[in-house]
Amino acid sequence: MTQVLASAGDNFLRSALGWSVVAGWSGLDTPLALASGVFAFVLPAIAVSGLAGVWADAGDRGRIALAAQCVGLLGGTAGGAGIWFGSIGLLGVGVLLCGVRAALLGPVKYALIPDLIPEDRLLAANGWVEAGTYVAAVLGAAAGALVVAYPRLAAALAFGGGALGLATGAWFASARPASGGQLAVGRGWLADTAECLALARAGVGVWRCTLALCWFWLVAQGFVAWLPAWTVGDLRASPGTALGLATALALGIALGGGLVNRLSGGWVELGIVPVGTVGISLFGLDLGLFGTHFAPWRAGVDLVGIGLSATLLAVPLHTAVLEWTPAGQRGRVVAAGGALAGLGMAFGALAFAGLSSLGWPIGRIWVALSLVNLGVAAVFYGTAPEFLLRFVAWLLSRVIYRVEVRGAENVPRDGAAVLVSNHVTFVDWLVLMGAIRRPARFVMYKGFFDMPVAGILFRQAGTIPIAGGKEDPEMLERAMDEISATLRRGGLVVIFPEGSLTSDGAIHSFRPGIERIAARDPVSVVPMALNGLWGSFFSRYRGKPFRRPFSRGFRSPVWVTLAPPVPPGQVTAAALQEQVTALWGRRSEA
Repeated sequence: MTQVLASAGDNFLRSALGWSVVAGWSGLDTPLALASGVFAFVLPAIAVSGLAGVWADAGDRGRIALAAQCVGLLGGTAGGAGIWFGSIGLLGVGVLLCGVRAALLGPVKYALIPDLIPEDRLLAANGWVEAGTYVAAVLGAAAGALVVAYPRLAAALAFGGGALGLATGAWFASARPASGGQLAVGRGWLADTAECLALARAGVGVWRCTLALCWFWLVAQGFVAWLPAWTVGDLRASPGTALGLATALALGIALGGGLVNRLSGGWVELGIVPVGTVGISLFGLDLGLFGTHFAPWRAGVDLVGIGLSATLLAVPLHTAVLEWTPAGQRGRVVAAGGALAGLGMAFGALAFAGLSSLGWPIGRIWVALSLVNLGVAAVFYGTAPEFLLRFVAWLLSRVIYRVEVRGAENVPRDGAAVLVSNHVTFVDWLVLMGAIRRPARFVMYKGFFDMPVAGILFRQAGTIPIAGGKEDPEMLERAMDEISATLRRGGLVVIFPEGSLTSDGAIHSFRPGIERIAARDPVSVVPMALNGLWGSFFSRYRGKPFRRPFSRGFRSPVWVTLAPPVPPGQVTAAALQEQVTALWGRRSEA
């Protein structure tokens, strides 16, 4: 409720600022008006986010949320007064104060969610918060047009939204403090922002997700901020149709908020991020090319698709940042993302205003944005292969097979650990990648790297090649060193102790390499059994793999079962083989 009211109020005043300029309150043209509304809002995100992140990690998050909503009330009051008296200066001050509110509230809410929500519901919680944010943003932006025809009503909405936000902020303030309830004293804008950026860059996965979110906000701003002007200008729609199209975008966002949890299986799944990226571009192309030449329903369908795709893109990224960031750093890492998102939105506003001033219609700008989005995605996913690998893993585990995971909570949420599994097919590692909630490095026999397609995937995934001591002792030592380095960095390593694919479906003897790993780096070992892939296209059932494409059927069931971790001092190859065989046997009998 706090976020919905804040998002609606922020975007209402931003839109009202643009419409007030269109109505002749100043001498600015429409593109510059839209850009000015964006800049007035995002400048505080760039300037205040660092301090907000420090406060969110060190102070009472409830009190900070309440203070943010007090600033929002001041913004709503100033904006409402500006609308009432026809003062674009006061309205601009209101937008600026709402930007400060957003910069303060962002790190607080995202840092607090993991403290209040169980891990298995975190993605769903983020999905609904994100959906509420975007739906409120779209509807608030659409309602900003009221400033032209009903300025008194618009002024009342601005003030009333700020007052309601303060009421929910007081409710929010009952949330427990992070540590001691003392506000930290910032060291200055540059120092605070630099600290937040350094923490975000420390984790490769977190940093890539943060950069992806920065680009997402640039793209989202291009559609949301220009939608009112497009419906009235290019489409020449009635006010009712304009509101209906804005509602279509909001509907897509709401649908995405519910769908993202189902597609992800209840936890962070970066595999659906490319789906969202492609969806935004495809629907955006159709909207820009044909939106003005067909009935409004065509534009409505495209806007539903854009909203749904945007949610599939943003929610997993936000959730990954929260899950992969230590609890004491979440506020600052989210603040770094807020500052970068502000820069992205500012750059996008300048670019869109510049193209519009050159005579480009909004539809053409959306076409260009959609094409550039595909290009940026291709470059980004090429340099960050985990997104494409997670997409392949998601297809295998959610589309091609029906993977059921039992005991996923046995994988440590953080810290080093080794997972051991039986080895059935060439795609075991992709299925397991989709079943394990954390990023992991897989150890695979070196011969697999010579396969035409699989070898490329192995290298992109950072898979560790290994060979037997008699076959290639130097490679064996390099693999052991790489495994040790990964564990000492607190990572996960997955190995297949059988050393080769099963030729008869049974589990064969575990080799002693796991004992050497545990002796060198005493970490817990999680036994894991994989069932359901024997007899599939990728297994050695009745000879070589890749000969029986429909042997198991489409959407056949696959089970991944994990046992509680084995303490470091109790790790032996024989005992692990016994545990994995027991897990595998119970599922096979069932």
